[in-house]
Amino acid sequence: MNSAGRPGGVYKGTATAMWSVDWAVTGGGRTGQLAEVRQSPFTVSVGEVQVVGQ
Repeated sequence: MNSAGRPGGVYKGTATAMWSVDWAVTGGGRTGQLAEVRQSPFTVSVGEVQVVGQ
């Protein structure tokens, strides 16, 4: 399996990172949550794939 026969000679993918932060004010009784999602598309050419274990 390699990417030579694929359009453009590459595989395409997306890397995704997600953060979730709970916060609280010390002594203030206020809390909340912040959430963030970032995605970055990428392309990679693959010369050879080998199975290591099953």
